[in-house]
Amino acid sequence: MINETLKNIAFDEMISLVPLCSHYNPKKVVVIGKASENLKNILNSQKIEATFYENIEKCGVNDVDVVINLGNTIDAFFVAHLNKILNDKGLFTTLSVNFDENEAQLKNDLTLLGESFWIAMPYSFCGMTAICASKKYHPVSDVILQRSDLLDGMKYYNSDFHKCSFTYPTYIHKGLTNIARR
Repeated sequence: MINETLKNIAFDEMISLVPLCSHYNPKKVVVIGKASENLKNILNSQKIEATFYENIEKCGVNDVDVVINLGNTIDAFFVAHLNKILNDKGLFTTLSVNFDENEAQLKNDLTLLGESFWIAMPYSFCGMTAICASKKYHPVSDVILQRSDLLDGMKYYNSDFHKCSFTYPTYIHKGLTNIARR
């Protein structure tokens, strides 16, 4: 069983580094929701411009490379704002629900994001499921190994785990066929 501290570290590393290591050259990141000090430190270590907003309606920037959602519900309203913020190569990550706990909600989240993104794929870590949605870069095929392999101080994230977190058992893979955009 994983302890709560490691689970929080895993969340911060996976919700931020999956999109940052999939984007060719991220410069601007927006975080929606309350960020932990650990997440802020991770973003700071990547030498990017990170801005933080309580909710997406208050976001006053655009042409953003990565948006990280830390708990706000995604719906059509959220996605409309998201599309105004992200540039044409942007990536978005958000926590969702596990397939086994709420298959319908995960499918709904993937379908909603799939309407605006070329890729919308779930990935799992520490019993949590997140979604990485991308307008250009594939979160598995386009991992920037020169960045992800050289990260210092990470306790959970590494480039091999990045790739394997998108792998699911057959029943989930089949259950998300034609819904997850891969």
